[in-house]
This record gives sequence, structure tokens and C-alpha cells, in this order.
Amino acid sequence: GGGGGGVMSGICSYKGGSARIEGSAKAHAAPGELAERVGRLDRRKQKVLLRMLESLEDEGRSASPSQPEPLTSGGKVCSDSHCMVAPAKLMSSASPSTKSLLSASHGGDVGEEDHGNSSCSVRLRVTSNWGDTRQCGLSLIEALDDAAEVLRIPPAALSVRGTQSGSTTLLRVIEGPGNSTNEKLMWLATTVPRPDSHGFQPFEILLNWPRTLTTPAAIRIWNFNNGAELGKGARDVEVWRGDQKLWHGEVPKGTGSGDVFPALVTLGINFKMQPSVFVQA
Repeated sequence: GGGGGGVMSGICSYKGGSARIEGSAKAHAAPGELAERVGRLDRRKQKVLLRMLESLEDEGRSASPSQPEPLTSGGKVCSDSHCMVAPAKLMSSASPSTKSLLSASHGGDVGEEDHGNSSCSVRLRVTSNWGDTRQCGLSLIEALDDAAEVLRIPPAALSVRGTQSGSTTLLRVIEGPGNSTNEKLMWLATTVPRPDSHGFQPFEILLNWPRTLTTPAAIRIWNFNNGAELGKGARDVEVWRGDQKLWHGEVPKGTGSGDVFPALVTLGINFKMQPSVFVQA
């Protein structure tokens, strides 16, 4: 397709109470079981659970004079107070039982300053777009198994850092159709301008993959595809696992039609290339 070398790479039941979460003792006894149960919940129930956890932690913070450190991105305070989704944001001040549950559901130790060092963590670092001066977005990120079948990405595994906005609509990037032209189905963020006004500071989308699920062998990246605003699509992207850069290249620019092609990044040597990987099912 038109992407050339840039496309192909070598490559739990909780009850609201004033001071407790029901079953917190079980979080210590069997975090793996709790993480698996959380992972099986649908997106709506996961969001309710996270809101309840956040409410309980807020009560704890209000009773203490200490305040959590601000979220940072690349050594800078994030402009968006929600630049990471709830699981990572809560970790800095979570109680031991809550921290145990959240860490387990993320497949390991996850903190406010998690830089993707887990073997199941992948970072997409976006360094430029196709021309827009303020915003950058994507239509869809998909995870594929060894046989190129699509894997479900748990909402709790997803976070973003380094943008001024975009966290509240981040789930669109794992829900929307890759070849849609409807902007309301795409993810879009306001970027942080560079001091010299040339482009924006890089931002990252993180996938902290639970160890209880099948580890992805490849990811497929579909660009922002609203016909009137194709310049908002991501252009130069790096894919990292820990300190290892797995891939860098251009994500093909959207076309404003259903005839679009994704960037494909292989993460493992067992991935079986199929012609269908460039077409959304």
C-alpha cells in the first residue's frame, strides 16, 4: 500500500463504604484471581469499579495532610490532570490492598511513573502529525495474536501521557472502526506545543498488558480519517517495549474514505503474516 517501508516492519463485587472495600483481604490472598475477574468485566462495569476505588482513595487523601505528587511526562508536569487513566493515577496514593489489586490487574507493578518496563507493556510514542498545529489523533489501535486474529484490549490497560486533553475519550482508540470517516468515533488529543512553536512535544499511548491474557504478537495502527482534517493524523511513531525500540516509521495518512491502510508493527518472531492484516474485518 501507500505506506511503503513505513507500513511493513521487520521487526469483583465492591460496596461503597466510608472506609473499606469488601473483600480487601482477598486481594492479598489471591490477586491473580481478582485481576482475572476484573479483566472479565465489561467496560461499563470496569469504569464503575474504578470510580468507586477513586472515591475511596479521595476520602483517604482528604483525611491526610499529604498530597500525591503531580503526574509527570518526560520530567514535566502533565497539562491534563487526567493524562493517565485511573489505574495508574491511583497508584501513588493507593492503600496496600487497592495497590495490590490494581497492580495485579495490570500484569505487574504499575506506578505513576511507569515507563513501560514490564515485558507486557508497549508504548506508542508519537512525535509528529501530518500538519495540524494543535491536535493529533488516531482511529484505532488493534492487538493481534500469532495467527493475526484480533485480541481484545482491556480498557484498564490503556493510558496516555504528554497531552493537554484526550484522556476522557481515549477508549475510542480501542473501540472505533479503523476505516470510519466519522470523527466522533475517533480519538483526538490537544498536544503540548514545543517552545520554539515548531510542532508539538512527543506524547505516548501506553498498553500495560495483563499477564493473564494472551500477549500480542503485533499491533495495527489506523490513522485519523476525517476527510476535512487529515492533518491531525499521527505521522512519525515509535513503538517501544521497555528500553527497546521495536519500530519507528510513518503511519499512513488517512484518505477521508473507507479505502485506508494501517501501519503494522510486529512484536514477536512467531507472528504469521497474512494478506488480511491490512484490511479490517
